[in-house]
Amino acid sequence: MKKMTLPKVAFAALAVAGMMTFTAAKSDAVQETFQAAVEILAPLTITENTQLDFGQIVKPTSGENTFALDPDTGAITPGGGGDGTHVTGAGTPGDLLISAGASGLGVDVVNVTTFPGACTITDVSLEAVTLSAPSGITNFNVGVGGTVKVLSTAVVAAGTCAYTIQALFN
Repeated sequence: MKKMTLPKVAFAALAVAGMMTFTAAKSDAVQETFQAAVEILAPLTITENTQLDFGQIVKPTSGENTFALDPDTGAITPGGGGDGTHVTGAGTPGDLLISAGASGLGVDVVNVTTFPGACTITDVSLEAVTLSAPSGITNFNVGVGGTVKVLSTAVVAAGTCAYTIQALFN
């Protein structure tokens, strides 16, 4: 009969114990099926009801001026070191309709970017930045104001300034 040394016996015992542990764990395995919920929403839409309008501005003879339009009242506040002026009266705040497609959702509205055109909008201000719709409400109206910068080198003409607004579910 062949003699087994202690290390070989210990190795054999470990191998058997490992198989036993593996076999025992395998018999304890369970499997369950669960349900996941999902609600598919319509995409957000933004519609311009009223165009943001800074009105008529007389360009400065030197330097530059800014004209800030309040998104709630349309009041124009001039600034800058030039001698440009806003013709009497208020401007017209923009009015955007944001449709959420479902009630009770929150929407963040942010100014993404402005583009130089006949003028440069340096800031777009919103009447409300975060909107939370109570149950049953799917549309939001947002007033839009901003600040336009007019240089003494501006071309005399009617023009537009482009800006981009982004709405996101929050």
